[in-house]
Amino acid sequence: MSKRITFLAALLLLLTAIIGCSEQKAQQTAPLLAVTLNADNMPTQRVQASQLTTSWSPKNGETAYEIDSLHPLDLSDYKEITLRLDNVVGEIEIEFSDNYSPLSVSIQRWSAEYIGRWEDVIDNGELVDVEQHRIFVNNDGNDYVYQIYATWEEGSSWYAFRLDSRN
Repeated sequence: MSKRITFLAALLLLLTAIIGCSEQKAQQTAPLLAVTLNADNMPTQRVQASQLTTSWSPKNGETAYEIDSLHPLDLSDYKEITLRLDNVVGEIEIEFSDNYSPLSVSIQRWSAEYIGRWEDVIDNGELVDVEQHRIFVNNDGNDYVYQIYATWEEGSSWYAFRLDSRN
């Protein structure tokens, strides 16, 4: 009987260690961000947003890191991070890798006409309402660059994607 209890205690300890390691692993680097557009009568579109400036300090003492990047309006290629809205309305869902939810999220957007000229509009981005990691969009005939800023206990990261609703 005591061998069985010892075995079960060792098994429980091992499972706890495995679960703890998997949680720590998810926190070693800032999460990636997937952006999904859902709109009626359109196929679902999903892109991985560009990860921009990041500051991260893992809880377990691993090496902290800082990454500096361009402003979202200075990215050179939006092809892989552009969603296309051909419908009247849609919903964009933001999902962080490993389901590692941030403490806070804020979203800002600029007209894509300012690509390459971020100095002209750096403080003039429009704040976007975020509801449960979702934003609602409509086809207003414009092309926007979105910037997402997320914070966690370990640090923060900026992300960018583009939404084109020009017909």
